[in-house]
Parts: sequence; C-alpha cells; structure tokens
Amino acid sequence: LVPARRVRVVGVQLLALRSNHFKRFAIEAVSLQAIRAEMPTSDDTWTVEAVVQYRTYYRQERWLVKWVGYGEDRNTWEPLEHLTTEWVKKKAERVKQKFLEERLLRSVLQLLFAATRGRVAQRSRI
Repeated sequence: LVPARRVRVVGVQLLALRSNHFKRFAIEAVSLQAIRAEMPTSDDTWTVEAVVQYRTYYRQERWLVKWVGYGEDRNTWEPLEHLTTEWVKKKAERVKQKFLEERLLRSVLQLLFAATRGRVAQRSRI
C-alpha cells in the first residue's frame, strides 16, 4: 500500500475494549476492510486533472495536483519529477511563473506603500 495522509471513512464500527481504568476501542474487521479498500495502492493509475498551486517546502519545489476521479480533499503536493507528461510539466511551469509574478508584485506594492509613508527615505539617509 501507498502511504496516505487521509482516508475518508464513513460508518466505522468500533468495538469497546476494557483495559484497567481506560475504555479503548478497536475497529471492527468489516470496517477495516472498507478502509483498506479505499486506500490507494501502488498499482493504481493516477491521472492529473489540473495543477492547482505552487510552493517551496524546505527549499524543495512542490505543486498541488488535482487528480481525476478524486475530490479536492485528495489533492497532493508533488515534486516535479512525479509530473511525467509534458503538458503537466508545462502547466506546472505556468503555475510557478504566475506565483512568482504575484509574489514580485506584492513585494513592489509593499515597497511603494513603505515609500509613501517615508520609511524608505529614512533608511536611505543612514
């Protein structure tokens, strides 16, 4: 099985277990089978529907990928080497470029706002 961060589980049945002073619970076998059936395996095929967002995480570039047939809650952050087809790589680069342009625009606007308040002028005298 492929490690999954979240698995949607509906209608789980729990068994109450007694242990000393604490009440513990265990998942019933039927519910556990339902959970395992929903988890992705290494044999599953994954098709990219869209590249949604870009970020750097611990100095590694990641793209938020929306998968065909899965909800928004199943989007995953993937490195570029996991994006195999050319159109997906091009889309990822466009998303990255848009992110960088927006970040540059925010920086320029912050500088302009600071300049209008006299902060940049005071720093330049020092």
